[in-house]
Amino acid sequence: MDINLPYVDHGYRVTFFGDEIEEIETIEVATNKRIATIDNAAIFPANLYVAPKDMIQQVIYEIQDEMTAQVEYFTSVGKLIEAQRIKERVEYDIEMIKELGYCNGIENYSRFFDRRQPGTRPFCLLDYFPKDYLMIVDESHQTMPQISGMYGGDRSRKLILVDYGFRIPSALDNRPLNFHEFESLQNQVIYVSATPDTYELEKTGGVIAEQVVRPTGLLDPPIEVRPSINQIDDLLDEIDKRVTKGDRVLVTTLTKRMAEEMDKYLHRINIKSKYIHSEVDTLERVEILRQLRLGEIDVLVGVNLLERGWIYPK
Repeated sequence: MDINLPYVDHGYRVTFFGDEIEEIETIEVATNKRIATIDNAAIFPANLYVAPKDMIQQVIYEIQDEMTAQVEYFTSVGKLIEAQRIKERVEYDIEMIKELGYCNGIENYSRFFDRRQPGTRPFCLLDYFPKDYLMIVDESHQTMPQISGMYGGDRSRKLILVDYGFRIPSALDNRPLNFHEFESLQNQVIYVSATPDTYELEKTGGVIAEQVVRPTGLLDPPIEVRPSINQIDDLLDEIDKRVTKGDRVLVTTLTKRMAEEMDKYLHRINIKSKYIHSEVDTLERVEILRQLRLGEIDVLVGVNLLERGWIYPK
């Protein structure tokens, strides 16, 4: 038996004597030539949802019991279409599990395969961390509310599926952690945010470390607000001052179209400039930034996305 796997650069050839493996060889995939003989090979399942055969039969019984209870419920309240729908759906899934070991949407039966009780939280990546791990939550003022949002959105969607007979109620246990479950798994936490919310401030007990220097080592430049009267003339005067000193200039506009029009205007008055925005190809952006760094252009015009500080030309 030849086995070709996507995660190794060679194949395996397994030679049997009856039901026993006699030899395992590595082979070249293109030519099928033998490379070497090995004692063992790691071959991972193609599907993540794998369970022992002796467990699958018990799982099937439990799924059938819940399906039967749900069909009886729908019938008792006069929802005959929903009763027929859930019966056909689950019976089809069970048949697929029996024949192939899995089915489409098998994650909705994960509570049975995990041997969890109804309502208990699912396993997650945090279960694999050591007890003394450190969690860093970036942009915590937005990230922390999303934890509750994920749970609420998932439950709202699945309740509709359960109510209309597309899923049995145990599908609700295939879900994200709710906020209290997430909190119970936390150990040491650092919240990183420019605008921390009340939750983070209460949790830290007022222990805050302010970052006053950018990661690049550059301080925030002073901001000077000027009137909009004669702003183009004022801009040209500032460009002339910086270019004379050998510096570069970033000009930000409100829209992509304004960036392009500003670039055209600067070209007409013999100022070396180029515009950059999201519609410029990635490789072309790299070339434009290279030209700016080498001094082939003096002015870079773009929409107000440069405020994130991804470029600091000297």
